[in-house]
Amino acid sequence: MDTPAEKSGAIESLAVAQDVETVFSLTPDMQHGEHSLKEFDVYVQNKPGELAKVCELLGTNGVNIKAISSERNNKPMIKIVTDDEATAKSSLARSGIAFEMRDVVSVRMADRPGELGKIARKLARAMVNVDSIYILGKEGPTTDIAFTVDNLEKAQMALK
Repeated sequence: MDTPAEKSGAIESLAVAQDVETVFSLTPDMQHGEHSLKEFDVYVQNKPGELAKVCELLGTNGVNIKAISSERNNKPMIKIVTDDEATAKSSLARSGIAFEMRDVVSVRMADRPGELGKIARKLARAMVNVDSIYILGKEGPTTDIAFTVDNLEKAQMALK
C-alpha cells in the first residue's frame, strides 16, 4: 500500500531535490575565522518578569539581541544570541545573573524548501550534534541561521 507521501509524488520530488546543489555559505565573519556571535544561556527563576529583567538589562547596556528562545526544563533558561560578547558578559555578571556562553556557527543559506535539511545532513555526516538552532533573519533570497554545536571545528569544516 502506498504511503500518502508516495501517492502525492513527494518521494520522487525528494530524490530530485537531493541532486540539486546546496546553496549556502558560512556567514562572512565565520569565513574569516571570527566568532562574533555568542549564545548566552541565562538562568532565571520560573516567575513572571524574568524575561523582561534580562532583556531590559541588556538593552539598557546597548546589547542588541539577534535571536532568543527559552526553555523551562529542570532549570528555566533564556537563550540569547548577540554579537556583543563583552558587554553582554559584563552586564550579566554585574547583575549577578547566572549564565554560560557558547560559540555560534552562522550560515547564510538560500531561502527555499530543503536547504536547512541539507545543511543539517552535512553536520550529521561529520558527526556534529546540533544543540540549538536560531533563525537570525532573512535578506532577499537568503536566510541566516545560527547553530550551537558539540564540536565547532568539525562543524566549520563540514560547512566550508
